[in-house]
Amino acid sequence: MLRWLVVSVTLGVAVVVVGVLAAGLPAVDRVQNVVSPAGLFNGPGQQPRDRMPPNLGAGHGLLGDMEDEPIDERLPVSIVPRAVIRECRFAPYEVQEVPSRHDGEMSHLGTPLLPGEQVDPEDLDEVEVGILVVEMKTGESAKEPVYKVPGRVPRYRPYVDLEPFEPNKLALVKQKQHFRRLKPGAVVKEGQLLGMINPELALDELGMAIAELDASEAKYLASGETKKEAKTRLDRLLSIQKMGGAVAQEEVDGARLTVERYRYEEIENLQGMVTAKKKLGRALTSLNQHEIRARISGVVKVIYKNKGEAVKGVEKGADTVMVLQNSSLLKIDGKVDIQYARSLRAGMEVVVEPVHRESHELAFRGHLEPITGVAVSKNGLIVSASGENQVFVWDRARVNQAKGLLKLHRVRTFVVACTPLDDAAHNYCLTGGEDGIGRLWNLDALTDNVKQVSKPVLEFTDGHHKPITAVAFGPKGKWCATGSDDSTICIWDVATGTKLETLTGHRGKITSVQFASENQLVSASVDQMLLLWNLKENGAVDKIKKLEGRGGEVAMLGVHPNGKQVLFDQGKELRLLSLPDGQYTGSLQNAGAMTFTTMALFSPDGKLILTNGAAEGRLQVWRTPTATTRGYELSQLIWNSPATCGAFSPDGKFVVTGSKDSYLLVWPLPAKEMIEKQLKARIISVDTSLEDSSGVLVHAQMTNPNNLLLAGDKATLVVYPGTK
Repeated sequence: MLRWLVVSVTLGVAVVVVGVLAAGLPAVDRVQNVVSPAGLFNGPGQQPRDRMPPNLGAGHGLLGDMEDEPIDERLPVSIVPRAVIRECRFAPYEVQEVPSRHDGEMSHLGTPLLPGEQVDPEDLDEVEVGILVVEMKTGESAKEPVYKVPGRVPRYRPYVDLEPFEPNKLALVKQKQHFRRLKPGAVVKEGQLLGMINPELALDELGMAIAELDASEAKYLASGETKKEAKTRLDRLLSIQKMGGAVAQEEVDGARLTVERYRYEEIENLQGMVTAKKKLGRALTSLNQHEIRARISGVVKVIYKNKGEAVKGVEKGADTVMVLQNSSLLKIDGKVDIQYARSLRAGMEVVVEPVHRESHELAFRGHLEPITGVAVSKNGLIVSASGENQVFVWDRARVNQAKGLLKLHRVRTFVVACTPLDDAAHNYCLTGGEDGIGRLWNLDALTDNVKQVSKPVLEFTDGHHKPITAVAFGPKGKWCATGSDDSTICIWDVATGTKLETLTGHRGKITSVQFASENQLVSASVDQMLLLWNLKENGAVDKIKKLEGRGGEVAMLGVHPNGKQVLFDQGKELRLLSLPDGQYTGSLQNAGAMTFTTMALFSPDGKLILTNGAAEGRLQVWRTPTATTRGYELSQLIWNSPATCGAFSPDGKFVVTGSKDSYLLVWPLPAKEMIEKQLKARIISVDTSLEDSSGVLVHAQMTNPNNLLLAGDKATLVVYPGTK
């Protein structure tokens, strides 16, 4: 009986608990579409709560796939995408395959040289061209060049299409012009002349048509004068006859017939003028068909025919001379499963997340071992270490040449740091040696006359008994920190070299130290813990915040420059946690199985994050997630050897990385338009009629900001809740 009583009480308590939990859901958060993240970290030693449910579904297609993003209740619903279309590709929206409209030989391929345009002489062609010109009227001004026709006094300007042909007002002028040869990548405008098929016969025909028009007018005028004279003679005969004079009727009838004959002749010559104008129009059309012009503005993608090559006209199949692409307007093609396609429609706005593949700007080679540490000084010098007994200092203005060396008295050095851009009194570099000593170097001592510095400003001794593995300066350069293989962190006074405090709490090699503010330090270790240290004015420790549960693959973890966020690695997800409470505020996720490794660093303005993937040579630059936008990959930095370390320049203009093959690489950062604005596109069609097992094609259209995007680039299309 007692056993049944215990069971009954237990079941009753369970029912009450379920009821309490159901009634205790956060109603306010539901109304605001936000669920509080409180409790993600409940204290030292507790694992982060992963509240993301499994993926809700994914579609795979030839051009990409689309999947619902995992719904994370800790984020505002407004920034959780409704759906994501991955692996989309950009293509030009307008393409012109420029044809040859006439048979013949290419006389040249190029565009007229603009006034003042400077071109390499090797890229110039001098070509004789024929120009149809028309006599200018009194008081008329012309924007185009004014021509003189031999034997005629009036000025002439280029003929404008659809102007009426006036006899004795037209002329054909031949002159030599300079043309800039076209090459793939050249920018052209709609209507621009791109080349010419040999027009000699067409010019001759046009010249004869002009002469025929002038002659037909002369005949017409002559017939009119003759008719007028015949009419005058007829009127005189009729007047004499009326006055009773002796005029034979036969003579009067003959004069009347003569007037009629000349009247018909005048009509015939007038028709001859009409015919001559039509012939002139055909001759001009024939000449125009020898021209090769752009129907769209864009760039030359490829050239198939060059100067001197034969081409076929429209009647024989029309050869393609070149291909133009309008780079200012792009379409984006992706493929989705039918269940997602049903919620998409033409006119819907989508967010575009492009990914650029970038090559390095500079590559420096001098180290003999894999580079283990890099930093950039406040004046743009790059400092690198590789476990050798010297540290290299590089100047970007001196490609493949070290500006100077910091001699470390045969002490192997692995890590380096530089004083921050603002507020720091000196331009110092801090190095960490195998002997456990930190050394402070004055980079301003390196000049054109001084090629190396062999003596440090200060040495930080009596701190570590094992190699230094992490170093950092505080925001104003007042303090610095060194982390060691002995699991300790030391805080030092930069001005005096005095050790202010030794921090103990990690259970393994220190891999990263970062100052979040003047009195907060974040450290990471191989023990998979992230520790937040609060420092007093004298450098002593006030308290410790412990964040456990890291994957541990990312050795260097960055802190946002505002000191309010830290990066926290968990395999293929990189989380952003708030400081000091450690709450979830966003994440970056790699597609597929690739995990994050080596480093994850914020840019100086906090808008970008540099990461390294487990794939060979896969460096990524991400847009930092915010309260209103998710984080996503902006560019991939491609090199053939894995990255080992990295740093942003203090001014945020470039990023530098070290590699396993001993190269120091300087990389460009994404354009401002890519960082500060979300690109938008409109869906133009959803081809549900083409649905099959591989999915449904979705087409979107967008303008290309400053032509930054290239055909073939990849992108992700994101549909947010509330999108119309």
